[in-house]
Amino acid sequence: MEAVDIYLRLKSDKQTPTFICAAKHNGKYVAEALGNRPITSYLPPDASAFRDYLFEKGLALISGTGMRLAEVAGLHKDNIILDAPVPIYKPPTSLMETLED
Repeated sequence: MEAVDIYLRLKSDKQTPTFICAAKHNGKYVAEALGNRPITSYLPPDASAFRDYLFEKGLALISGTGMRLAEVAGLHKDNIILDAPVPIYKPPTSLMETLED
């Protein structure tokens, strides 16, 4: 996917195997939801469609936290605790648990 390739090229200083795997996994979600298109073809309404797609899959997005979409896409909603006094992210016990969806 072109967007993932560009992202990885721009973040070349952070290219650990886990980082690369997560970027490709997140790119897969975008391609499934919106199609694998040139990066310049994505428009603001696509962000809403992508959000809706993630919710339908049972995944969570966190707004108003300063987290970027790349950091959030793929988090399972069961890992986000919203009924605590301060919202908490409970990370999965392994990367494979995150990627199983």
